[in-house]
Amino acid sequence: MAEELPVDLRTRRPPNPPRAPQKRRPSPTPRDFAAAPEAPLGSGGRGRGGRPPNFGGNPPRTPKFGRPPAGKSPKFAIGTGSRAEPPLPFLGGGGMLGVAPPPLLASPNLGVPPEPPLAAAIAAATRQDEDGDTPLHIAVAQGALAVSRRLVALFLRGGRDLDVYNHLRQTPLHLAVITGQVSLVRLLVAHGASPMCPDRLGRTCAHLACGSHLPGGGATAGPRPRVLRELLRSPGPPPDLQARDYEGLTPLHVAVASGSRESVLLLLQHGADVDAGDIKSGRSPLLHAVENDSLEMAELLLQHGASVNAQSYAGCTALN
Repeated sequence: MAEELPVDLRTRRPPNPPRAPQKRRPSPTPRDFAAAPEAPLGSGGRGRGGRPPNFGGNPPRTPKFGRPPAGKSPKFAIGTGSRAEPPLPFLGGGGMLGVAPPPLLASPNLGVPPEPPLAAAIAAATRQDEDGDTPLHIAVAQGALAVSRRLVALFLRGGRDLDVYNHLRQTPLHLAVITGQVSLVRLLVAHGASPMCPDRLGRTCAHLACGSHLPGGGATAGPRPRVLRELLRSPGPPPDLQARDYEGLTPLHVAVASGSRESVLLLLQHGADVDAGDIKSGRSPLLHAVENDSLEMAELLLQHGASVNAQSYAGCTALN
């Protein structure tokens, strides 16, 4: 009678009996390769039945990606051959993964979103033509106040600067000052336009308001004291009345040369230096008035404290 093995009380199953030693199989030799049956064409090197030849008698190995164990989901087992992979979702009908496609992809403009009306209006209002003028430049030059208001609003909605230069280095405010349009000056200054932007000759808006001539002349040529007064009331930083243009002149020099008594008084009341010398020659406004034989301007400057002893770079004064 065979000897009875001990029983495991937890499972009441006898433990696995010891395995019998297996004989080591000899390694394959060239003769084994010569004797192996030739695989048919198209079988990928497999033997009969589609299996690879078993050289040396070793048992066939289970492929790495074989049938999944029982109780586990097959998911996407590669090369199992037992379950076809699910088809990939495609865009069409219900869209990717059953979600409806976004409206941009379904639109006829190939996914490019349509430009909002406000953005299109801002782009049109701020676009510069071949001369560098925006529609705001043109509206100001034509005196179109209502149109200018709408254009200013579009500039501000788009975060654009009102001090845009054309090719003559003129801003819309420059044009409003040159044409003497007080309402447009007030509109632009109230919404942030700077009176300190110089033109191509270095003239600020204060220089232009005190000047005696406009390009090409015209009915509005001459000093514009009302425009100057509006600039001096600017809610932003006031214009620098000591600023020089490229000729070295301050607005007071320009106002004296143009013979505008009202402009000179406005400048002096707002702190213009009565004895400021120009950069090129060092001559004061009084010396300019004397050299131009403008007795009225000389008397006005003397009444407001101009020095008769102020010298030019050459040592000249108003007395000699």
